[in-house]
Amino acid sequence: MRSSTSPGRLASPPRSCPPTTSPNRRDQQEVSILALHLLQTALVFVNTLMIQEMLADPEWANLLTDEDKRALTPLFWMHIQPYGEVRLNMGSRLQLAQPVPQEPAPEPESAAA
Repeated sequence: MRSSTSPGRLASPPRSCPPTTSPNRRDQQEVSILALHLLQTALVFVNTLMIQEMLADPEWANLLTDEDKRALTPLFWMHIQPYGEVRLNMGSRLQLAQPVPQEPAPEPESAAA
């Protein structure tokens, strides 16, 4: 059987395959957008934790200038693999340092005492 597409042209999917998302279904569009927003928020959170861990290391803190520190942003995604297989291990945590609790600032003494 001969292909109906010419060389260099991509074949269309069979008509029996439903589209992944229907542009006419507003509820599906909304769920997709909310899922992407949740993914972006989680990515920014993890990136922020990684930046904080890096800045806690004295070697990096002394190496970066004030201009470098101002340019830091949690909106990077080069370490993300958007396609392919993603393996999740829900039984373990990311190897990020635990945040160090800060001591509360001392309360100012009142002048009346």
